[in-house]
Amino acid sequence: MELLTTRNFNNIQLDCYKADNVEDDFLATREQIGQLLGYVNPEIAIGLIHKRNADRLDKFSTLIKMNKVEGSRTVTRDVIVYTFEGLLEICRWSRQKKA
Repeated sequence: MELLTTRNFNNIQLDCYKADNVEDDFLATREQIGQLLGYVNPEIAIGLIHKRNADRLDKFSTLIKMNKVEGSRTVTRDVIVYTFEGLLEICRWSRQKKA
């Protein structure tokens, strides 16, 4: 998976990734989508939206391994990412004003 671009939305960085098995689409992490929408606990909030709407969101999400910086070290973690259509579905089900 490679970083395609980084965009700034309302002073929040959104990294758009390209996965080898996804054509003509980008992927964004659950954490960043939640930050864009203004959630205090972004990953938990998006996880709850996904759980309530799994029938719609499962097909737009995937689990990947990503390197993340935690403190002073880099670790590999399982991260859930969403396609652009998944991001739109999350916004649809979010009750945040920014959605």
